[in-house]
Amino acid sequence: MSAFKWWLFGVSFVLSAVDVGVAQCPQVEASGEDYPFLGGRYEIVGRLPDSDSTYGGTVELRWREGAFVAARTVNGQATRGTAWLQNCGGVDRRLSLRFRYARTERDPATLNMVCTWSIDGDNATRLTCKTGYGERQINQRLGIEALFQMIE
Repeated sequence: MSAFKWWLFGVSFVLSAVDVGVAQCPQVEASGEDYPFLGGRYEIVGRLPDSDSTYGGTVELRWREGAFVAARTVNGQATRGTAWLQNCGGVDRRLSLRFRYARTERDPATLNMVCTWSIDGDNATRLTCKTGYGERQINQRLGIEALFQMIE
């Protein structure tokens, strides 16, 4: 097999493994002290899965007792969740942050998110996420969410 075919196979494998609804990648043992830039308040802008509806809100991300804890408010409704680092492999070993938000009366399915991060010129963290409810179906269109850290 040519080097290009192996590269293409590796890229497609990593992208499929990072998907929101597939089996989770291995969790990375870490502490909040290892990733202090992830904690804080964020402004949310997003689009719902299987929809053209957009939303806004805020999320507070803190390290507590071995995991990140997220308190999210979207359209006036508060939800709590957890987040952890995971590694889906690949050549660059890039970590992602996986969120899972609890079910509510309004949203009966669990909200799953897989995010990557970057740091902007003001040293604020920005998360870019794919979102989905419950276990992803083949024909489900993923949602998207961007989180912008608020510098206080």
